[in-house]
Amino acid sequence: MAFLQTAFLFSLVAMAIPILLHLFSRWQTEQIELGTIRFLREVLTENVRRRRIRRWLLLTTRMLLLALLALLFARPFFYEATKRDGDRRRVILIDRSASMSMQGTQGKAIDVAIEKAISSAKELGADAKIDWAWFDSKVVPFLPNEGGLRLPSSKSVSTTGHTNYAAAIAWARDRLAEDNRAKSDVVMITDLQRRGLGDPTEIHFPPDVPFQIIDVGRDAASNLAVSRIDIAIGPSKPTKKELEAPSQEKVAKSLGNERTPYNPGTQGMVRPDQTLFVHTTLFNYGAVQREDIPLVVTARQGSKTTKVRSNVSAKPEQATESQIELGKLGLGEWEISVEADLDDDLNGDNRRVHAVAVDDAPKILIIGDHELEGVTTTGTFFVNKALSEGIERDRPRFGIQTVSTADAIKALANPSAWKTIVLADATNVDSSLISSMERYVKLGGQVLAFTGHIGGELGAAKWNNSPLAPGRFEQVRIAGVVPFRLSANERGHAILQPFDDPQTGDLQRLSFNKVIGLRVSATAKVLASFDKDLPGIVEVGYKKGRLVWFMSDAGNPWSNWANSPLYLPLVHQMVCDLAGLSGEGLIRFRSVGDVRMVRSDGPSSDSNADAFTRVKLSGEKRIESAFENAGFVRDENTLYVVNTQEGESDTARMTEADLRKAFGLLAPNDEGSEIIAANEVKSIKKNEMWPWLAASMILLLVFEFGLSNRTPP
Repeated sequence: MAFLQTAFLFSLVAMAIPILLHLFSRWQTEQIELGTIRFLREVLTENVRRRRIRRWLLLTTRMLLLALLALLFARPFFYEATKRDGDRRRVILIDRSASMSMQGTQGKAIDVAIEKAISSAKELGADAKIDWAWFDSKVVPFLPNEGGLRLPSSKSVSTTGHTNYAAAIAWARDRLAEDNRAKSDVVMITDLQRRGLGDPTEIHFPPDVPFQIIDVGRDAASNLAVSRIDIAIGPSKPTKKELEAPSQEKVAKSLGNERTPYNPGTQGMVRPDQTLFVHTTLFNYGAVQREDIPLVVTARQGSKTTKVRSNVSAKPEQATESQIELGKLGLGEWEISVEADLDDDLNGDNRRVHAVAVDDAPKILIIGDHELEGVTTTGTFFVNKALSEGIERDRPRFGIQTVSTADAIKALANPSAWKTIVLADATNVDSSLISSMERYVKLGGQVLAFTGHIGGELGAAKWNNSPLAPGRFEQVRIAGVVPFRLSANERGHAILQPFDDPQTGDLQRLSFNKVIGLRVSATAKVLASFDKDLPGIVEVGYKKGRLVWFMSDAGNPWSNWANSPLYLPLVHQMVCDLAGLSGEGLIRFRSVGDVRMVRSDGPSSDSNADAFTRVKLSGEKRIESAFENAGFVRDENTLYVVNTQEGESDTARMTEADLRKAFGLLAPNDEGSEIIAANEVKSIKKNEMWPWLAASMILLLVFEFGLSNRTPP
């Protein structure tokens, strides 16, 4: 024991005060004359003895009170014996993949893993550095509470991802590389799922670092998984117009027994009169055949629900395919799920989801037919012809209506009626039509605009004052001997992706004699450019909507591109992207653990730019977010369909030696891999005793008060 304020120990001399008072009180005696004391002698003798004992107790109590008061100010403390390990570093990796939710002999695997991790941390000294991380398909570092002795409960840990040992070991390697001087080791707690091996060739884990593997898995498991579902479109009844059309034979041929797989990104919408079939694959990973497994197919749209039930059997260690007719669905987006109604060791993969969009052909409004200086522009004709040629499963891909600029305002009175608007020529569009288009885009509308001859002062001035403009329009640029050529800036963009391969379509084959100059705004994004860095295709967002500008004429006055084989696919790509039919479309399929870019709520330099624009057009405003659970996730106009990885359903295990061999990991008991135990020393941490001294003083004060009242002078 030691003291923080040793000077106060000199106050212990105050213990002499009660002794002096006690001695002084003994000298004060009083004689009383009595007539006779014959019968009182025995009583007085007994009272004297009692008073003497109480006085000594009272003296001792008061001396203790003064001693405790002196000690309280001196602040005594004890040194705490603890482990010191300042030159040690340990990386603890805890598997949280879907297979860790299975029950084992000691409980749920994830619960056992957390207990093992805590025990591993207690092996080290208080000052050792520990790096904690969960891992499945990715690694998520975390900081535990109370110095590593308290981890989150399994209820708060998402066990839905798939195992990736390569990612976990690579993360541990990078952490150890931060400090080469520390004595380091790694502890991985996992169920040793074989499907998690991945590709270990590029890890190069340090060969001299001990790597401890703690197995918390089960040797045998019974699991049946819905490993895959696909939606197919069956025969649909032809309309009367289709039967009377010249393509009747072609339509009739397509209505045979062949069913077309559905892909919302490439094939657009399912028509309301088309029959849907659900193809399901079940895999029995167990060793026992399962009979009459209830399979429930559910299609849900808001409060509308359609269910179809079926029974299937699954042979051991084999895949079983089944087909269920879902029928025809109403308009809108339908969330479809297939669930095997049974209990097994891994329930998270008994359900798989899909989605389809049911709608008529997207309605496209073409605004054109405007006369400029007595010459009718040809852009409207070519755009109308290109979009009319779109055929999807022998039916028109778009529902097209063409109006003049004079009638466009009336057509825009109902903005929700149009999936996309195509402005065939932006030249001399009056202010009232621009205002109507602003309202349409503000509500989420999509516009494809061809500048035409907008380079004149009259047309450019009206657009330059509108938030729909991608910047400030300038004068017409005229090519010299060599025409302007179009080249992609953003090859990964859905509009330009089909033209990445020159064999399928090289944009540089398109030539232009005149284009419109543009000073691009901060919120716009140039997707393609003409020669000399002149913007060619520009994307700009406004509120909830979006516009794509083509910086030339839609027809032939300034070029012959309308006669090129690339005209139709390029126009289609721009319209389909705006209508949500290109790329992945409005229904997108993801796996648990995949990362997406979500909208940012941070400030923007442009007050007219909404969050969608900032995410899509401004890289520094993007925020990463991972899909943590299977199911449906709605983000703006996009529906994400999220499923678990198929491989995570395979509960086959490997040995610890297999994992070490794959990554070249050193076992803790191998030669040269001894883990040094922490030394037990006196810590500088001081456990003070003043709370106990204060409590003792209070008790003695109560005792002293009661004793002094019962002790006469």
